[in-house]
Amino acid sequence: MITVQFAPTTTASVEGGTWTSDDPDLTWILLTDYEGYAPYPDLALAELAVERLGGKIVHVDPQPEDPDPDEGSLGHMRIY
Repeated sequence: MITVQFAPTTTASVEGGTWTSDDPDLTWILLTDYEGYAPYPDLALAELAVERLGGKIVHVDPQPEDPDPDEGSLGHMRIY
């Protein structure tokens, strides 16, 4: 899970490509049509949100380990 702070009391988190926030308008804004490949897709989405909306990343869980690089790497997950 990645947590981004957008204002002193407004945060949002992304996990598994799904955003959550106590602010429904912010959650709606964070729905994105971003498409690409990233080694840590949630971090890529968080960085994109910070780039578009400002704010800062305040928490990053460790990247999940790839159980078997030969059977589809986490680095090759598609972000929609």
